Amino acid sequence: MTLNIINKNMIAHTKVELEPTINYVSASNDNFIDRLDIDNADVIHGLRSSKTLTQGVYGYPEYVTDENGNLALNDNVYNGESKIYSVNFNKFNEYESLLVSKNVIGVLDKIKQEEENITNSIDNFYNVLRILSNGQNFSDYDDTRLDKLEISNKKLMRKSVLNEAGLQRVKNEDNSFKFGVERIKCGYIIDDPGYSKKSAIKRLREYYSENLEHNNFHESNWGFKNYNSLNFFNLTNKTNTNFSQQITHKNCIVYPNLTYTDGGVTKQTYNFKDLDDFSVSFYINPRYKNSFEGDNYYHYNPGCIIDIPGVISVYIVKGNSKDENGLTDSFRILIQLGESTFTNLNTLNDNLDIDDAAAQVDGSNYLSEDGVLKYNSWHLVNLCFKKHSTNKYDFTFGIDGNTIGSVFNIEPDISQESIDNSYISIGNKYKITTRGNVSKFAIKLFSSDKDASNDNNGPYINKHILLGKETNLMTGASSSTFQDLDNEIYQDTVNYFGDNENNSSLSLGLNAEVHDIRIYKQYLDEEKCKSILESGIESIDKEKKDFGLIFYVPVYYYSQKVRKKGLVNLSTRYKFFSNNVVSDSTYNNQLTVDLENISYNYPINPVYHSFTGGTDVSVEHFCREFVSSTQPNIIISDNSTSRSRDTYGDCFVLQPSKILDNRDLNDIVKKGGTSDDLLFKVMSDDFLDQEEITASAGADRIAHQTNNILYRNYMVLPNDNGLQKQYYFKDNFNYEEEELYNIHKDVNDEIRLDIVNLEKYDNSFSTSRTFSQRRNLLTSDVNVDNKYFEIDSKVSRFVTERALVNNNFNYDGIHRFKENKDTLLNNSLSNYHSDNNLLYVLKEEADKVEKLSRYSQSYDEDSNSYVGSRLILNSRESFFGSFSNPAQRSYYSSYENAVSLSEVYDRKPITGGDIIYKKISSPLSFLGLKNYENVTTIHCISTQVFNNSIKRETFEIKDVDLPLSSGIQLTFKDTRLGTLHRADSLTKHAEWGVCGGVLYEEGVSMLHHPACWGFGKTNISIKSKTRSSTNIFELNLPAQSGETNKTKNTSKIDDLKLDESAFNSDEDFVYITDIDLHDENLNVVASAKLAQPFAKKDSDNVLFRIKMDY
Repeated sequence: MTLNIINKNMIAHTKVELEPTINYVSASNDNFIDRLDIDNADVIHGLRSSKTLTQGVYGYPEYVTDENGNLALNDNVYNGESKIYSVNFNKFNEYESLLVSKNVIGVLDKIKQEEENITNSIDNFYNVLRILSNGQNFSDYDDTRLDKLEISNKKLMRKSVLNEAGLQRVKNEDNSFKFGVERIKCGYIIDDPGYSKKSAIKRLREYYSENLEHNNFHESNWGFKNYNSLNFFNLTNKTNTNFSQQITHKNCIVYPNLTYTDGGVTKQTYNFKDLDDFSVSFYINPRYKNSFEGDNYYHYNPGCIIDIPGVISVYIVKGNSKDENGLTDSFRILIQLGESTFTNLNTLNDNLDIDDAAAQVDGSNYLSEDGVLKYNSWHLVNLCFKKHSTNKYDFTFGIDGNTIGSVFNIEPDISQESIDNSYISIGNKYKITTRGNVSKFAIKLFSSDKDASNDNNGPYINKHILLGKETNLMTGASSSTFQDLDNEIYQDTVNYFGDNENNSSLSLGLNAEVHDIRIYKQYLDEEKCKSILESGIESIDKEKKDFGLIFYVPVYYYSQKVRKKGLVNLSTRYKFFSNNVVSDSTYNNQLTVDLENISYNYPINPVYHSFTGGTDVSVEHFCREFVSSTQPNIIISDNSTSRSRDTYGDCFVLQPSKILDNRDLNDIVKKGGTSDDLLFKVMSDDFLDQEEITASAGADRIAHQTNNILYRNYMVLPNDNGLQKQYYFKDNFNYEEEELYNIHKDVNDEIRLDIVNLEKYDNSFSTSRTFSQRRNLLTSDVNVDNKYFEIDSKVSRFVTERALVNNNFNYDGIHRFKENKDTLLNNSLSNYHSDNNLLYVLKEEADKVEKLSRYSQSYDEDSNSYVGSRLILNSRESFFGSFSNPAQRSYYSSYENAVSLSEVYDRKPITGGDIIYKKISSPLSFLGLKNYENVTTIHCISTQVFNNSIKRETFEIKDVDLPLSSGIQLTFKDTRLGTLHRADSLTKHAEWGVCGGVLYEEGVSMLHHPACWGFGKTNISIKSKTRSSTNIFELNLPAQSGETNKTKNTSKIDDLKLDESAFNSDEDFVYITDIDLHDENLNVVASAKLAQPFAKKDSDNVLFRIKMDY
């Protein structure tokens, strides 16, 4: 043994930076797999798809879908038995084809062929299985089939076969192993841990924004960029298997174009009465393709982008190009002018050939050349008309700033002399057949009356509609009836525009995203069109003066008080009084979700969120027309009722037998589920079955496929169009009140109209409570610290048994707690354990709920009874003032006691008086939660996924099918500054369109746009490069000639030679087997063992290199 001193010249330190790429995918449904861009295989236990499995760890997501497509919580996860597998890539490849075909015998045969030392359990099972099956393959692995074979060790066999095939089950008995991504959304429950997690993440974010040396969050606002698009889409059987593939939405956004008198001359808000030259411009992205069902393919229906009756109707129609699945992936533009806007599209069949790729003209109808619009690509469309003589126009058609078509001397009759009140429709078209009916229909859309004069039941009363700066309130009701929006699509074997028999129901619903919609009263040349391609409007006043701008919808958030009859909770009159339940057979004619006069200024309805924790996106805030300051009638599922008031909340209405005393729904709310969580259950196949759909068919407002809050919650999406620069100047927004700027203030309280700050929440719509009132609820007016409480459920029997010992009252056996801020938490727990139906509580049945609050009383020993006041949650004077609160969570119950009797928040002037918007007891605001907003969706990525940190500009997070949306995809990518922007389109992305951010060191992503309310709930894909480093400590240890030539091994043979060669015959040698490293006291601190002994002769100069990674 030789001792050598190590000097610094022998030491080298190296740090290796690694950037492995990760791809994390979680999906609850096989249908997501192909769209999540992964390679996978159709293996057992939920790891299913159609391609090749890659190395990694696989397991169950939070939600799963069964064989019928029903979405539900994954029992495997919530029973503590999450089935997680580590995949050995090399071994799995050998068995892939056998596992995909579920060939048990084949797997066993292959194992026996390759390994003779198979465990007894596999060997025994193999022999029994071969005998009982006569050598035939089994179709699956389920326990039922194995039970029939009476095999006792089936589980051991399954586990062994999977292990041999490269799928090793990861044990998770104590839930100590966690991998993947945690989705954080705050539950509607007191002390929900989501609030604490969000608070911690907010503090981290604030730290990064205040310490810019981290180069993170220069856009440090808890909100989103004010850059959005309008999204029109269809709910299909992807949402519910009982939904039809053959119908579309019945939604539209309709702007008032009403008359007023100016100097004795009748004009319209957007005055088309003196129309000469004009131009229409808009951005459009056809995100969606046509549908199919089995071998039946349906047309991509003509979708109306914009309709001005008697002037122009513009549609997107199918092109001839198809993708590998036979679905339309290119599109063209169809235009109807003048009188043609009143004719059905089936009249085009004779003279326009949709299969002809060339541009075509038929009188006042124009069909563009094929393929001018590409799938999932933003395109600017310019339609410019120049009048050069009486009723004669020249027309140019432009795409992306370039003129690609021209038509001369067309003669559309665009005269508006016979049309007074009118409208501009976006996203759909009403089939008005004569000019005389336009004004009558406008009355239906915008009047304060509905069925009779002065009934004040019209859309202007019930919805947030503004008629324009010059226009007065329209009163009176038209007796005319009009056809609802059609929503049927046809198979591709039928004429595209329908025929005389079918055209009456042909849907004209748009299926695309649009933004930057403009109308000019000038002809725009190509230079101006190119400027629109690249820039939004810097100054509306200048654009009006120089180019005649009359209509502009940029889809910006416009701060305002939205005044309407809106959702407070899901209050539905399932019972008229205690013993009179609405029958299943008649509920569709009697039941509707109650609406209340509400006024607010926030991206979602804060009243509804406060009472149910749910999402009701405030589309009204994003639809302001900026030139004349009009607000449209936003119609979901068009019919005579939905034109006058919102009915989309009725999608929560089911037959009474499915709501009253339903255990599943009650379990959801008792555990803190929000109304969003209820919607998952309500829309599932087992609840919304064919019987339910048939029962609701008699009332269009309950037709769940068309009348659904989902259309509203996904109508406004973050915009990813990076082709156009945006401007946000005060003069364009022109707010009249200084307080309206608050929601646009950043963290430094500077006004930035390009942002929407979710933390700038105004809860003044809520009634106030004095400190003493709150104190009396959280501390007792009786001088007793400990209060006794009981739970009105099975638990109460256990409590009683403990309390009574030999018929004597045992105080120690009763649950008690300090009367402090935990009072409400204890009430929440008592509700959790209650057997009562808390989802729906009739006012007359309040006594049974009152029992749940008995804990607020003290126990009097002398009288052997409870004394003192109870906390009655639904009384007007109580802390919450309603059953719908974080303690009770009775979403379907009445909220009427929560509406103030005297406090007025806002007013809307109408003829004969004002509409009053009273303050409402908002439960969440009373709790003073710092993280009140629940718009934000947070994902925390495990360090087992992202290592030390995420590399900048490589992060991508994607949901390929937002919950219940039938296929809406949102993809977000990061910038070097840690912000997230939408990145779905095939054209240039708006990297400045911030929707959230990333904490690179902690592996946290945040999405703030209201459209992301359900992001990642059913599927998620995360891709990025990650940063990790390896430190290498290297020692270069020389063993020079004449050194390291002694051994103390007593078994050494003297005169032993290395070999018989002459070269080695005259020298002694030693075998070096180990190298020990010592400290200054000669203690061994590390030892390196050579792979095989090294023979060193005395004359050899050798260098040993030792490396240690850490």
